[in-house]
Amino acid sequence: MLVVGDAGRIAYGAVPVGGIVATCQELGLLKQHLIDHFNRKRYYEYHSGYRPVPPDHEQYIRQAILRYGWTEPVDFNAYVEDYLW
Repeated sequence: MLVVGDAGRIAYGAVPVGGIVATCQELGLLKQHLIDHFNRKRYYEYHSGYRPVPPDHEQYIRQAILRYGWTEPVDFNAYVEDYLW
């Protein structure tokens, strides 16, 4: 697990690539779940790729996506090697 000041792989764009969510209803429930957890502003910053997704939040998003019916491997839009600040 990365801690502040460590270098590592950071995800951008919390929109998984590949696979589909089972239904539109589940997609809406997943979105609301993530907004409830992170807050609306942070959710959209992650979703758009404006803000990097810290590793612990990336793991939470991965687990939530799988709970809501995602069947394919969960990848994010981009990854960069950077320091966690």
